[in-house]
Amino acid sequence: YHAPGRFVACAGHEWTGDRERWGDCNVFFLEDDPPLDLSMHIDDLYAHLRELDAIAVTHHPGYQVGDRGKDWDHLDEEVSPLVEVFSVHGSSEGCNTPRPMEQNAQMGPRVTGGTVQDGLARGLRLGIIASGDNGGGFAGKWGIGLLGVWAEELTREGLWEAFRARRTYGVTGDRIKLRFGINEGFMGDVLQ
Repeated sequence: YHAPGRFVACAGHEWTGDRERWGDCNVFFLEDDPPLDLSMHIDDLYAHLRELDAIAVTHHPGYQVGDRGKDWDHLDEEVSPLVEVFSVHGSSEGCNTPRPMEQNAQMGPRVTGGTVQDGLARGLRLGIIASGDNGGGFAGKWGIGLLGVWAEELTREGLWEAFRARRTYGVTGDRIKLRFGINEGFMGDVLQ
């Protein structure tokens, strides 16, 4: 079901490739019926997604780099402008945050190197989101993560523009509205 202005649906999948080496990405497409990308290397995935105007969201990056965590040496900010700071896995923000990554014990623990704070410390421009990662089958369930986005219009094109501009945020409980800016800049902008 897709009704622009009312309800927007996008095709997508979770890319794993060589998941232990590169971590996971949630891939979303602007167009319907996209090809499934079976690339094993993250740089190959980015190259293919660039051709399709697709977006790859860095998924639960806080695990150990080389063992399901994000290797920040391999990031295409145009294709992958967003990073998941929180999901049902726990917090990927940093190592000393209140919610550990213990949902999937075989994937843990959270360590330095791939966290969101590590990516930001490198000077990367990252839009922040939270998501559920299924959340027991209930989208937007309280306590597991939800994405907020400031878009000009409720269409795929409007969402893509907002995603690429990093006008996003994540919540883990109540569905709050967050509007943040400095002088003439709005969340996601790059300011001097």
